[in-house]
Amino acid sequence: LYTAYHPRYSQRCFGAIFYNIGVMKARLGTYQEVSIAFNWCLMLGKRALGSNHMVIANVQTNIGMVYFEIGRLNDAMKSFLHALHVTRLAKGSNHPDAGRVLFHLGSVHRVRCEYEKALQVYEKTLSIERSNLGEEHPDTIVTLCEIGKTYCLMGDLD
Repeated sequence: LYTAYHPRYSQRCFGAIFYNIGVMKARLGTYQEVSIAFNWCLMLGKRALGSNHMVIANVQTNIGMVYFEIGRLNDAMKSFLHALHVTRLAKGSNHPDAGRVLFHLGSVHRVRCEYEKALQVYEKTLSIERSNLGEEHPDTIVTLCEIGKTYCLMGDLD
């Protein structure tokens, strides 16, 4: 059992503090400060939990979302790919959490106008969501909407 003075315990606590600061800054729209807070959280989390823990995958996903919001698409892609790798190790390729990270990767491809890649990733996401969550789950419906939006952007209105 860790005490408050144990280095791993304090790193986890400080990591959580930086994570919460990042969430607050995101709500305020100060994304540069969000990035700093989440990166501190990531560093401390890796020290306390190791690189392949689901907490790290969740922080990587959030960092990717920040990068996506500020238009740093290459950095977003790297964060999402790392999060996907860790999520697959921890929960498997067909877990809804892996589908959620795939969804974000598809969004990066769509914004980059890489529509075929976006559709491939969204289709993988949809398959995971249908098998785990069902046809009428809100996540499944959102993914179907993104697929439709991508076809519209390609000019395929059928």
